[in-house]
This record gives sequence, structure tokens and C-alpha cells, in this order.
Amino acid sequence: MKPSLPSYCRLDGNAEFQVVTIEDRDREDIEFKIAAYCLACWERTERLNKGQNTLCYELVLRRDPSDAVRKNEVNQVLVDEGYPTILDWKTDDTINSKRAIGISYNADSGKIEVI
Repeated sequence: MKPSLPSYCRLDGNAEFQVVTIEDRDREDIEFKIAAYCLACWERTERLNKGQNTLCYELVLRRDPSDAVRKNEVNQVLVDEGYPTILDWKTDDTINSKRAIGISYNADSGKIEVI
């Protein structure tokens, strides 16, 4: 029997954080997907005025990127979409190998964190 999820994994009583596998190797595709999941987390939390820290996604890069995935490029995608101030990148400035990346909402700062 599985224990129940902690409250930060729930958004409305039945939504839980999601694990998403990214198979792409192309740097730009990965940067775009990270930005897209940041926006999705923003929509699920800030726009719904959750008022609590929320872990939205674990993105699993299954393959090494073809080139370094860069924080500035992910942020630029968000700026281009009209969201210039929602990102707080808390991991390495570049991602060079397969790994897991957390996308969460920090209620104190009102920002999406990449961890």
C-alpha cells in the first residue's frame, strides 16, 4: 500500500506532480520543453493563487543533450512568451548530460524554480 502524497504534491485534491521523460537530444528542443513546463507550472500555481510551495514536474533527460542546455536560453523563451520575471534557476547554469530536473513553485518569491 502506497502512502498518501504530501500536500505539496497535490494541487486540487487529485492532481499530483508529474514525472516527464524527455527523449530529445537537441539543445533547443530541450530548452523549449523546460520553458514550457515552467509555464505549465506557473499556470497551475500562481494563476490559481495556490499560496503554497508546489512541486509540479520532474523532467528526466534520458539522453545527453547535443550541446549545453543554457539557463539564459530557457529564460529567453519565457521572455519571448511574455513572462520575463517568473523564473528562478537554482541548478547549474548549463546542463550537459542526462539527469533529472525539478520544476516547482516557490510561494514566498512567487517564482518558478528549476532545481
